[in-house]
Amino acid sequence: MRRFGFLFLQLSFLIADEKVEEVNLQNIPSKNILSIISDGSGFIWAGTDQGLIRYDGIEVDIFRSNPFSSTSLSGNRVWFLDNYKSDTLVVVTDNAIHLYSKKNYKFDQFKIDSRPTSYFTIEDQIWITTLSNGIYKLSNNKELINYKFEPLNPFSISSSNFESTIGNKFARDSNGNVWLATSSGLNKIQKDNSVRRYFRSNTENELLSDNILSLYFLDGGTLLIGTDMGLNYYDFNNGKFSSESKLKNKSIINIKELNGEILFFTNTGIYKKSDKSITLHKSINFYSDVNFDDQINLFWKKGSA
Repeated sequence: MRRFGFLFLQLSFLIADEKVEEVNLQNIPSKNILSIISDGSGFIWAGTDQGLIRYDGIEVDIFRSNPFSSTSLSGNRVWFLDNYKSDTLVVVTDNAIHLYSKKNYKFDQFKIDSRPTSYFTIEDQIWITTLSNGIYKLSNNKELINYKFEPLNPFSISSSNFESTIGNKFARDSNGNVWLATSSGLNKIQKDNSVRRYFRSNTENELLSDNILSLYFLDGGTLLIGTDMGLNYYDFNNGKFSSESKLKNKSIINIKELNGEILFFTNTGIYKKSDKSITLHKSINFYSDVNFDDQINLFWKKGSA
């Protein structure tokens, strides 16, 4: 049976085979969890505001920054974690993207100039939004590229400020374009690095709001666009926007796929989409994200208390 995990302050409850098991992590640096993953090798990694935790089911190991080492963490606040490759972990702190090698226990650092707020990866490319310095892309050849809003450049992204730490801010379509959610409209970053912007004003008000919160691309050729006023669809076949009446005026905080179903995390609960229907999945609105592998589903919220 698949296990489901629910996090409060720390890794404290696991639901397995319909039994609730309490797990007490001793001597952890902080109870404020900002990111968490399981790596498929029996380890659970948790990023906190005071270091990186590795838990093997019995013991806890803690990784902290060392200002005198270029191969350690560059900061202790760990915002994002991901399984980059089987032997490599992505760790994103306040001022750097790290690639952690499980073979040599070293962190490769790629410096950024503003605190990260969201994370996305596709085909070994790492994308992050930042609080005040636009977005960064770490390419598969380890080149770091920065995109910013430029007032006189209509082909730049529409904002350099990304305050929200919740929701998928990126989606990649089947043509290789990367879509970006901003508080000032929807952006499409094309393969030549030029940008096309979509607003309510240039979509005949079909786009429900310029405040885009989350994105998800369906393989059938539809972009799901979560706004603070509901859910939009963008059909790549005809280039048109439409909206979902069942989620009207709901703030679509996040969109994730789980077991073949699309989950919409909203301000009133979690909804799910299967086939062509959308139904309420959980009335609780506490959770804003889900992480999963072949054995465990983890529903959680950043900094949950």
